[in-house]
Amino acid sequence: MVYRSSPYQRNIIYMTERYADTPIANIGGLDCYRRKISYDMAADIFQKMVELHPVMRLRLQKDGTFYLKPYEKIKIPYYDMKECTEDEIIAMAEQWMKEIIPMYDHDLYDLRYIEGADRSYAFSKLHHVIGDGLTFVLMVKEEEQMQELLLAESEMKSREDFLSEVCAKAGRIEDNRYLKLLEDAFYMPQKLRERAKKWYLSCAEFDQVSWKLKEAGQSPEALRVSYLPDAAWMQKITGFVKENGLFYETLIYGAVYSYIFIQKRTKTAAIGRVLANRTKKDMESYGLYANTLPLFISRRETETVKEFLKRIQNMLFEQQKYAGCDYEELADAMGFSEQMYDISISYRPKKLFPADMHNVGLELFNGYSEIPLRIFVDELDGQLHFTLQYQCACYQREEIDAIYHRLYDLMEQLTRKEEVAELSAVTDQDEAFINKAVDSKRITYQRSVLEVIEEQMQDNRNKTAVCMAQDKITYEELETRMYQCAYYLRNSGVQAGETVSVCLDRSLWLSAILLGIWKAGASFLTINTAESDTRKDTLSAVSSYCITKADIMHMEATDAFEAKKLMQAEQRSVLSEDDAYLMYTSGTSGIPKAAVISQKSLAIRLMWMLETYGCGENVLQKTPYTFDVSIWEIFLPLFAGKTSYMLRPQAERFPDEIGTVIVQGKIDMLHFVPTMLQVFLKEAADHHKIYPDVKTLICSGEALSAPLVDQAYEIFPECTVVNLYGPTECTIDVLHHVCKKHEKKIPIGKPVYNTRAYIVNAEHKLLPAGVEGEICITGDLVGKGYYRMQSEAFGSFMGERAYDTGDYGMLGFDGNIYYCGRKDTQHKIRGMRIDLSALEDVLLMHEKIQRAAATVRNNRIEVCCLSEKEIPNLRLWLKKRLPPQQIPAKIYFFSTFPYNKNGKLDETLLWEKAIEQNRMAKAIDVSAQTEREEFLREIIADKLGMASLSVTQSFFEAGLDSLLIFEIVTGLREHGFVISYEDFYRCRNIRELAAGNRGREELLCCLHKGSSDTKKLFLGIPYAGGTPWLYAPLCRQNAFLDHDCYALSLNSCPKKKIEAVARETVKQLLALQEYEEYVLFGYCVGSALAIEIAARLEKSGRKVKLCIAASQIAHGIQVNRCIRSGWDLCNNYILRKILSAMQGKNEIISEEMAEQFRVDVRRFLEYFSRKKSLKVQGQCTLLFAKKDPFTGSHKKCRADWAAFLNKEPSHIRVYEIEHGGHFFLRKNSDQAAELISQIIKAEVEDAICANYCKCHGERYPHTTSGSMSEV
Repeated sequence: MVYRSSPYQRNIIYMTERYADTPIANIGGLDCYRRKISYDMAADIFQKMVELHPVMRLRLQKDGTFYLKPYEKIKIPYYDMKECTEDEIIAMAEQWMKEIIPMYDHDLYDLRYIEGADRSYAFSKLHHVIGDGLTFVLMVKEEEQMQELLLAESEMKSREDFLSEVCAKAGRIEDNRYLKLLEDAFYMPQKLRERAKKWYLSCAEFDQVSWKLKEAGQSPEALRVSYLPDAAWMQKITGFVKENGLFYETLIYGAVYSYIFIQKRTKTAAIGRVLANRTKKDMESYGLYANTLPLFISRRETETVKEFLKRIQNMLFEQQKYAGCDYEELADAMGFSEQMYDISISYRPKKLFPADMHNVGLELFNGYSEIPLRIFVDELDGQLHFTLQYQCACYQREEIDAIYHRLYDLMEQLTRKEEVAELSAVTDQDEAFINKAVDSKRITYQRSVLEVIEEQMQDNRNKTAVCMAQDKITYEELETRMYQCAYYLRNSGVQAGETVSVCLDRSLWLSAILLGIWKAGASFLTINTAESDTRKDTLSAVSSYCITKADIMHMEATDAFEAKKLMQAEQRSVLSEDDAYLMYTSGTSGIPKAAVISQKSLAIRLMWMLETYGCGENVLQKTPYTFDVSIWEIFLPLFAGKTSYMLRPQAERFPDEIGTVIVQGKIDMLHFVPTMLQVFLKEAADHHKIYPDVKTLICSGEALSAPLVDQAYEIFPECTVVNLYGPTECTIDVLHHVCKKHEKKIPIGKPVYNTRAYIVNAEHKLLPAGVEGEICITGDLVGKGYYRMQSEAFGSFMGERAYDTGDYGMLGFDGNIYYCGRKDTQHKIRGMRIDLSALEDVLLMHEKIQRAAATVRNNRIEVCCLSEKEIPNLRLWLKKRLPPQQIPAKIYFFSTFPYNKNGKLDETLLWEKAIEQNRMAKAIDVSAQTEREEFLREIIADKLGMASLSVTQSFFEAGLDSLLIFEIVTGLREHGFVISYEDFYRCRNIRELAAGNRGREELLCCLHKGSSDTKKLFLGIPYAGGTPWLYAPLCRQNAFLDHDCYALSLNSCPKKKIEAVARETVKQLLALQEYEEYVLFGYCVGSALAIEIAARLEKSGRKVKLCIAASQIAHGIQVNRCIRSGWDLCNNYILRKILSAMQGKNEIISEEMAEQFRVDVRRFLEYFSRKKSLKVQGQCTLLFAKKDPFTGSHKKCRADWAAFLNKEPSHIRVYEIEHGGHFFLRKNSDQAAELISQIIKAEVEDAICANYCKCHGERYPHTTSGSMSEV
C-alpha cells in the first residue's frame, strides 16, 4: 500500500532537500542501560521494536509517498567499547548522529549496540520524517521495560517466544495507529481548518514579519548549550505558578514574548510553538506527529503582568484545538511568504518522561538547525532543564549565555512585578558591562578652536598652513587673510552671534574665510555651489550675509594692517559656548535642518583626534565642505600647527588625481567614504600603485566592510585604518575603531572623549549587549540642536544631553558598537544622509504625481511615480527644490501601482516592474553612426542595466554616477580606450564621448575575453579609416567564445610603416600569454599588416590562420618618389561624401577619418611597392563580396596572393558572400560573422581538397548556408 505524506512530513522532506549535505533531519540518542545486557538480548529488543512499529519500516519514494517494507530480521552492529569512558562513548555516538541517513528508498533508522565497561548502550537514530522527539522518549521507555522484564524472567526456553510474551505483558502489541492516520495524510476536517484560519487571523494585527530578532543564516550549522536554574529560583517560580493557576509553559512564553517586545517596536510577536499534536490514543505510538506552528501575541501598553500571563495561557489552550494545521496553508491564508518566526519553544512536561529519564536517555544533537534559535525546556525531577540551540551564523556563545540569563531574570520579574511596562531585559551583569563599555575619557577643555589656531599662527609664522597644487600660504599669510575677512564682514554689517553663509569652491582662501567669520564673532554655514539659485536663497535665509567668489576680491583689496588693528581693538574673544558652525542635514518636505555645533564641542572633537591618532605633517582636504568631515580636514592640521593640503575643486571625483596629490603632497592622513575608497583602491590596484607614506586612513559616512579594510592595507601598507561614526548633529564623529586585518566584521567602535553611546529601544529603555536598538549619543559632543527648529531627537538620557541618531546599532560582547542600519527612510549614500520620505513628499507636490515610492539600489536613488503619463523635465523640476545628492538617478512612471491583498503597496512587485522597465527602456533612439559609438553604447547600457541607450541621451539623466563612471572607464581601458574620468564630465553623451576620444585608443584593443584557459586568439585589422570596434559584433558569435578577441587601432600609429606596426603588434601579442593558435583577419588594406604579422608570428614558432577579406594586391602610382592612389585626387569633402555613401548606415565621416583613410591606403600601397613576396606557411583563406568595385576577378586575386605568399593556388580557399559589397562586415554583419566562424573552424586538408575540386570543375561535398558559397 502507498501512503501519502502528511503536511508535517512534507515540511521535513523540504528541509532535508534544502540542506541535502547535512544531517539536519537526524533525531535520536543513546539509551544508557542501567546495567550490562548481552548483545543478543539487545538485538532481540531492537528486532521487536521494528516488528511492533511498522512506521520504522516505512520507506520514502521520490514522489513524496511511502511504502511499507515487509518485516524481516535486521542486523544490529556491535561495538566493543569496554576500554572507553562513558564520555568517549557519548562522543562517538555524537559523531554517528552526524552521519546522514539517505532519505529515499532506504531504511530511515540506524540502530547500534555498544558494550561499555559497566553498562550497555543502545544507539537509536531516526530520520525526522518517521519520528519526533517523543518517539525517542517512547523508544527509551520501551527498551527499558522490555529489558527489565527479560532480566526478571530469563528461564524461558525460547527468547523469541518469551519476548512476545514480555511485550504482551507490557501492553506492547503491533502499533498500526500511525499508518491509519497516514492513510488520510492526517486529514483535518474542512470546517476545523477554516475555524483555525479565522482564529489565527483574529489573534493579532500585523503588516509584516517585524518581530524577528535574527534572520536565518546561510549555513544551518548550530550548537546547543544546556542550563539548570538554581533551586531557590525554581522554588519561587513553582510557588508563583501554583498560586496563580498557571503552568510553567505560560511563564516561559511570557518571558520570551517580553524579551521580544522590549527589543522590537512591533504590535505583534510570533514564536514557533512545538505541539505534540497527539490524542491520548497516540501517546504510545511512534511517528512524526509533532507540528510547529506560530503563536501570535499582541502588545498591550497598559496591562498587568497577571493579565498578560492569563492571556498567554488562554492562547496556549486555544491553539491546542488546531495543533494539526498545515503550516503552509496557514501561512498562505495569512499572507506570509517567509518564515513566520525566528524563535521556537519546545516544552515537554514531566508526564511524558520515564521517572529517571535523565539517568538513562540521552538525546543527541545533529549539529544543524533550520531557524536561528530553538529553546527546549524539559520538566524533569522537579526542575526545568533549559537547552538553547542556536545557528552559529546568527549568534555567538556569549550572546546565548546572556539570552538565557535574561530569560531567567524575566521569568523571575514576572513573579514580582505588577505592570508589563516595568519589565527590563537588562540584568545586573548587563548593566555593569554597559557602563564599562559606553564610557570614555573625560577632559576639561574651555578653549575655542580659534584661540588654539591663533597660537599656532604666532608659533609657526613662516610654516606652510594651506597648500593647493603649487600654491601655498604660510600661517602668517593665513592670519592676514583671516583679519581681512573679519574686517570686511564687520564693514558689511555682520554682528557677533550671527551666521554667515559661505558659497565657494575649494581654494586657498577657504580656511581663512572660515576663521575670519569666527574672528568676526559669527558662525559659518556652508552651501554647495552646485545648488540651484532658488535653493541657495532658501539655504542662506538663516544667515545675515552670504560670501561668494565676488567677495574675495573685496577682501584682497582690504588694507591688511588696518584690518588687523581694528579687529584687535574690539578685544572680543570667541567663547567655548559660542556657535562654531551650522551644517545642513536631511529634513522632511525637502526643507533641510541646520544642526548647530559649538566651539567647545568642536575643540574637544579635534583634541581627541589629535591625541588619539595625531595627523602627521600633511592632511589632505578633499571632502566637499558641505559634508561635516571637511570640518576636521580643514581645522585639525591648523589646530596642530601642520599643513592642510587642499585638492582642487571637483577633483575628489577622480581617483588618479587623488593618487597623484597623495604622492606629491606627501600626505600623512586622509579620509574616504567607503564607497569612494573602493573606487580608489581598484584604480590603484589596476595600476599597481601603493602609498607607503600614508600613516592614517580615516573612513566614515557609510558602513565599512572587512574585505575593503584588507584591500586598504594592501594599498596603504604602513597606515592605520580607522573607522569613524557620527551624525552631523554630534560634531562629526562620536565613535571610533582601529581596524585590524582579517576582521570578520568592522564595528563602529567606542566613544570619543566626553561622550557615551547607548543602545535603547523605542521606549528609550536601555538595551543589553547583543540586542539591536537605536544608538543614543550623550555628552559634550551632542550639538545644540537644529537652528530655530524643535526636534524630539534632542533630549536627555542618563542625566546628560542626548541625541537619538535614528541609526540601529548593537553593543557587541567585545565592548564595541556595531552599525545595523537605519530605523527610518534615511540612507547614507557616499557619506551624505538622504531622506527618501522627503523626496517622496516633494514629488507629491507635483500636480501630475498621485503617489511616489523611492528606494536606494546599488547606492543610487531610484523612484517610481504614479502618473497618467511620463512627465518631461521632472528632474529639472526637482533640482529647484532638492539638493544635488537627493536627485534620483532613475525615475520610472506607471499608470497603476500594484497592491497586495491587504490593500497595501506591493513594493517588491513594483520594483520588479521598475527593473524590467529599465532593462527594456529605450530612450528616443538615436542610432550609433560609428563603430566606436556602438561599442561605447553597449558597454554603458550594460552597466546601467538597460537594453538600449540613445547616443545623444545625457549620461546623468540615464542614471550614470561617479561609481559607474569608474567601472566604465576601467572597462574601456581594458578594451584599449585611452579615456579619463574628466572625459565623462566634459562630454554629455556617447556621441560627444566617441568624437572627443577618437584616435585615443591603444594599438591593441580588447574586444572579448574567452575563458581563463583559452588557447586561441583572434586579431582583426580594419580597412582604411576603420576602427577596431568594427569587429565587436563578430566577436560575440559562438565561434569566438573560446577566443581572446583583439583588433588593431591603426590611428594610434599614423606615421609608422607596416613593418614597424607589425613589429610592435607581435611584441604586444606575445606579451599577453601563450596561445596555441592565432587567427588573423585582414580587411582590405588591413591585409598587408595581417600577412606581415602572420609571418613574424610564424618566425617566433606560433601557429597562424590567415583570412584576407575584400583585398587585392595593388602597387599605386609613384609621384615625386611618393606612392599615391586615386583617392589622393579627391579633396576631403568629396572623399567624405563617397565613403559615407559606400559604408551606409548613416555613417558620418569626419575630417580625421578621411585623413586616416588616406594614410592607411598609402601605407598599403607603399608596402607592396617594397615587398614582392613573403612566405606564410599557415592556412590562408580569401573572402570576397559580390559586386565589390574594389576587387577584380577572384581567380586572379587568388593567383596573385598565392604568388606573393609562395603558395599553390589550390592551397588557398576562396569564399564569397552574397550581399553587402565591399563593407559587408558592416552591412551584412550577421551572415558575414557566420561565414567567418565557418572559416576559422575549417582545417587545411579540407581547404586543399575543396579548392582542388573547384579548380578542376569537380563537385566537392561542402555544405553552404544562406547566400554564402565557396567558389
